Amino acid sequence: MPKSVQESLEGLASLDHSLIVIDTPAQGNALYKLRHPTTRFLLVDNETEYTSDNERYGRVPRLVIALQNREVDKSRAKQLRESFRDYREDEWSSHELDGWVIWQAGDAVAVTTNPSQS
Repeated sequence: MPKSVQESLEGLASLDHSLIVIDTPAQGNALYKLRHPTTRFLLVDNETEYTSDNERYGRVPRLVIALQNREVDKSRAKQLRESFRDYREDEWSSHELDGWVIWQAGDAVAVTTNPSQS
């Protein structure tokens, strides 16, 4: 993961009441120490996530999904976003950063290297 993406996710993790979707435990470990106590992580398994009909219900103030651009198959990314059933497609915003795409729903903040200062 590029340093700029890591720093951006660190900033998002430091904000309160975020849910950050990650696809490797290493991503969570890197962010865990810097997270706000109310921020949580959801680990998705890329091997099974797109072959099952996962449905997730409920809302959080800030929902974040980060995927590598080369791995973003538009139908898969859309399927992951749509698995959060209580969010409409028009609630999502995205930003590309150094070969990654970061989607946010809810209280989206500007994706920078330090979102807590935006």
